[in-house]
Amino acid sequence: MKREEFESLVRNLEGVAAKDPAGYRLRIGLLASVGYGFVLLLLVGLIGLIGVVVGLIVLTRRINAAEAKILLFLGIGAFAVLRSLWVKFEKPEGIPLSRENALPLLQSVDRLTDALEAPRFHHVLLTHDFNAAVVQHPRLGIFGWQVNYLLVGLPLMQALSPEQFEGVLAHELGHLRGGHGRFGGWIYRVNATWMQLLEQLGQEGVTGALLRGFFKWYAPFFHAYSFALRRQDEYEADSIAARLVGSERYADALCLLPAHGHFVENTYWKGIFEKHRQQPDPVEAPYTSLLSAFRPQAKEGAGGVGLIAEVLPKEDAAKALEEALRDETGFA
Repeated sequence: MKREEFESLVRNLEGVAAKDPAGYRLRIGLLASVGYGFVLLLLVGLIGLIGVVVGLIVLTRRINAAEAKILLFLGIGAFAVLRSLWVKFEKPEGIPLSRENALPLLQSVDRLTDALEAPRFHHVLLTHDFNAAVVQHPRLGIFGWQVNYLLVGLPLMQALSPEQFEGVLAHELGHLRGGHGRFGGWIYRVNATWMQLLEQLGQEGVTGALLRGFFKWYAPFFHAYSFALRRQDEYEADSIAARLVGSERYADALCLLPAHGHFVENTYWKGIFEKHRQQPDPVEAPYTSLLSAFRPQAKEGAGGVGLIAEVLPKEDAAKALEEALRDETGFA
């Protein structure tokens, strides 16, 4: 699907979603089932044909070369389909958090989970990213059975107050909330699965040919068709976060993200890497230093280990926010 076609379809469907949300969701649900229906129909067809050939062999009590070749071809086809369907998703990486080392954070997660009637997390991981995210890792590939991960970035927690960070958590958990959230989460997983399957089929060679033709059309079309729902779900998650922690507090967090994110990537880590080029030993305790950059008052309690006297200039923060506000919303 070309970019112009994608954007045209998305614009039309955003209008449909606004006028008839329930009807739009129904259509997406039916479209999602088409992918599973095609896969099951293909498998049932191949297995049925294998059964027919085996039945003929049993009835005639003999097998000729043609029947053996057909049976081999059908068996290879069925195996290829099953093998192609085993979509590989990488498990998230990070430092596991527990009640022994992160009790206040996990208490906050529990409180938000209860308020949103969201499923529990099997794992909460600490990462080095300036981000927070919810990941559902399917044990059974396209057939689901999710393991729920919550990823929390240490730099993001350092940049925001506990109340502001709770707003970010509320947004992420809002994607798994009861009602519309569960449907939206399912559609998000289905979309990710079909796109991953399409990428995987491109590396399968001849064995993926039975599925590639269909999913080369279907996966991009489903991605475009469900785009409006996924964007709608982001707005609803924002609304939920504002309701749970307060709109002003959540707005403050959103405004700090571009400013602090720009500082972390373009100032702080660049300074760290530059020091690595100039001195033989690595900078000690860079994340402790990062905390002091966001909160100078934390400097004394940090033990003075490898601290960098770099703080976020107000004029740079204002400029980063202005640039973020000028950014036009696209379809990426």
